[in-house]
Amino acid sequence: MEVKLLPVLSTIMFFAFIGGDCIYADQTPLLNQILVVMQALSFLVTIIWWVKKKVFSKFDVWLFAFFSILLIVTLVREGYVYSLLTRWMRIFGCVFLAEILIKQNKAYLFSSLSIVYSALVYLGCVCLLLYPDGMFYVRINNYVTLPYSILGNGNSYGIVLIPAIVINSIYASTCGRKYTINLVLLMLCSAIILLKVWSATSIVSFALLLGYYFFVYKTRFASYVTSKRLLAIYILFFLGIVAFQIQSSFSFLIEDVLKKDFTFSSRTVIWDLALVKIKNSFLLGYGEVFHGLYIDVFGGRNAHNIILHILLQGGIIAFGIFFSLLYIVLSRLNKNKKFHLSNWLSVSIFVMFVLMTTEVYSLLSLFLMFLFAFYIEKFRYNRSFNICVWA
Repeated sequence: MEVKLLPVLSTIMFFAFIGGDCIYADQTPLLNQILVVMQALSFLVTIIWWVKKKVFSKFDVWLFAFFSILLIVTLVREGYVYSLLTRWMRIFGCVFLAEILIKQNKAYLFSSLSIVYSALVYLGCVCLLLYPDGMFYVRINNYVTLPYSILGNGNSYGIVLIPAIVINSIYASTCGRKYTINLVLLMLCSAIILLKVWSATSIVSFALLLGYYFFVYKTRFASYVTSKRLLAIYILFFLGIVAFQIQSSFSFLIEDVLKKDFTFSSRTVIWDLALVKIKNSFLLGYGEVFHGLYIDVFGGRNAHNIILHILLQGGIIAFGIFFSLLYIVLSRLNKNKKFHLSNWLSVSIFVMFVLMTTEVYSLLSLFLMFLFAFYIEKFRYNRSFNICVWA
């Protein structure tokens, strides 16, 4: 494959995987069919390229082990195998393509991802401004109908906005800058979107990410923000909010600032029911179910928390594999904690988990950050990383 074609083809394939993961196309059959065809072709090309380049790594082993458990449980439980396979086709395709580019041309990796995530943010912002009340209404179940835009409902934007800022900030560093015009515009568009949809968890995650980037990133204080400390903070945060539900101690922040109640729109009820269901199938979980609606309340709900969702989907075995992979990538980041990108990725992963505390999103963007963390030493010691393709 010629180098001149590489950034173009990689951008198209990344859009197929990430766009297929983020764009809500159920109401537009033609767009849905185009995305499906693009994903299938991109996955086929990526797999052939991945095998040819022999880029198989320990990261892929852990990822495949995690997927295998989910697939086995889904087959045993007679769940939604097709839904699981299509989602993981996008995850594997995106991760394998990124892994190839990490070893071949890192600048093209981040330029392609920058274009894709930026386009999705701008598309989401334009659609939200043109259709402030939603492009269409979607009936979730017998109780709830929600306004949807091109990127889903109001709570769906965070999983696009946060990775977009992280990816573009890393790309800005390849240009030798902390800020680029595109990065600043993304931050402004993200702020507009979040103020419009008012997703409390996304706003908190966005504020944490920008707060670190503006005031701590590349300063002497960044060395104190390590991956292991952030992991400990998140474990305490998860136990406090989800398990013990001590949020009443933060009434001013939750009620007056974020305009939410202590149940986080009945999420505490869902978490309690999820914990009961996890105990009933602690070892293997329940596999992939229809739209992830594991909880029989309010017409059917997902777990509204990524940790509980993994436990429901694959039990403690799947969670053990997931946590092992998380620990491996965080250990690599901690080992390179004096490198500014290592600290930034640590904070980014932490913010992604905060974002997923009250929602269940696809793991594609999170696994991309895991991959960058896994190969952190290649970013640190390879001079070819400092190449700016576009800005």
